[in-house]
Amino acid sequence: MLLRLIQYHQVLEMFILVLQQCHKENEDKWKRLSRQIADIILPMIGKQQMHLDSPEALGVLNTLFETVAPSSLRPVDMLLKGMFTTPATMANVNTVQLWVSGVLAVLRVLISQSTEDIVLSRVHELSLSPLLLSCPTIRHLHDDCSLLSPLQLPLATPITVTPDNQEANGERVLPEETFARFLLQLVGVMLDDISTRQVKVDMTEQQHTFYCQQLGTLLMCLIHIFKSGMFRRITAAATRLLKGEAGLGAGPGVSGVFYPLEGLNAMVGCLVTTHPSLVLLWCQVLLIINYTNYSWWTEVHQTPRRQSLSCTKLLSPHSSGGVEEERPEARLAMCNREIVRRGGLILFCDYVCQNLHDSEHLTWLIVNHVRDLINLSHEPPVQDFISAVHRNSAASGLFIQAIQSRCDNLATPTMLKKTLQCLEGIHLSQSGSLLMLYVDKLLNTPFRVLARMVDTLACRRVEMLLAETLQNSIAQLPVEELDRIQEYLQISGLAQR
Repeated sequence: MLLRLIQYHQVLEMFILVLQQCHKENEDKWKRLSRQIADIILPMIGKQQMHLDSPEALGVLNTLFETVAPSSLRPVDMLLKGMFTTPATMANVNTVQLWVSGVLAVLRVLISQSTEDIVLSRVHELSLSPLLLSCPTIRHLHDDCSLLSPLQLPLATPITVTPDNQEANGERVLPEETFARFLLQLVGVMLDDISTRQVKVDMTEQQHTFYCQQLGTLLMCLIHIFKSGMFRRITAAATRLLKGEAGLGAGPGVSGVFYPLEGLNAMVGCLVTTHPSLVLLWCQVLLIINYTNYSWWTEVHQTPRRQSLSCTKLLSPHSSGGVEEERPEARLAMCNREIVRRGGLILFCDYVCQNLHDSEHLTWLIVNHVRDLINLSHEPPVQDFISAVHRNSAASGLFIQAIQSRCDNLATPTMLKKTLQCLEGIHLSQSGSLLMLYVDKLLNTPFRVLARMVDTLACRRVEMLLAETLQNSIAQLPVEELDRIQEYLQISGLAQR
């Protein structure tokens, strides 16, 4: 009787208890029941017959897959057949969410219980097509899908006549590209719906929230696939597919068969003021595939277009400061934008620390975001970035120059203290430049505790210069600069300190 109602997650919860008890009492019975349940559930997932319309239902199904005997989920053919499907329609939000939930549940099993070689060998043997979820198919499912039955839809996909399709039909596509393409297209489908469907018009608030949770889960699965090192072929294929399509135009598959990277980025950009966590997850995906296009990152980081930085925290690069910003929606949008900006900087710092051989990104961050780096210096990735700057003489010199020219509001005690902490470990070869910065901008602070801190740090750098050879000391601090510093200290009365 329970098996007839297995599509409901409340029934799945009961099966979990039964399976757990069987596992304790009789292993053979546990394996038999596991196989019976898997044989029923997996085809139902492929047909969107499981009622996976809430986070709770999806969580219960995930728990069930963890509870059944692993042997009941092998071979992976049934899992792949349940995952590589299209819904009967994409015009209905509920149907799409049932389909996505099933894909996520199966994907979770594949990446946690199977190896890459096994999965890809079965993808190859099953002749699964990367065109299954092509943009023409997606548009077709959104438009006139009601004319076809679900079984006809996958068969209709490869018929689309484009050069890409002809090439795909003429030459066997690598299985890792098929797998990666399906996941990337799924990301595009969800981004498209979240960014275009209106809450309370096209979907309820609960559906919208669940959609966002599903996309977040999918992006985290992608991050795990890319970072775990267990799916190297899929990771390499996804990188090729994404980076190979940069520059194809921002339209989401309007002129092509698949969503181009610029189209995905454009849809993610629409979520900055509403869904910062999803934007940051996408940023992680981009950094894993080494996507460092500054046109994207300047938008995420809100990089100033002019040389001078604002003296206030850059909540919004184009904020007008009018009555409009007093509305709760406007304030929330500003907060979300700032979350994305700070989170994006932290992620980019982490990326630069892992790729120190490429000094271009390190230079770009220092020149354009030195104030932000100082403000975020309590974050571990930013601390690591600043430590990397300290270890490099040229980067240390650039860091000092950036503070000298771009940090104009060191009058606040918090900013001054953070700046001093960031400067403390500067490379020894930059002691002269650092001493000039101390004298020019930091030594005359009215805050006595911070003034003593500057005194101590400046004296320490003087001692380091004295310990150097005369030639090195003069190279770091020319005689004319030394005379200027002494004259300034006498005139300002700071010499007595």
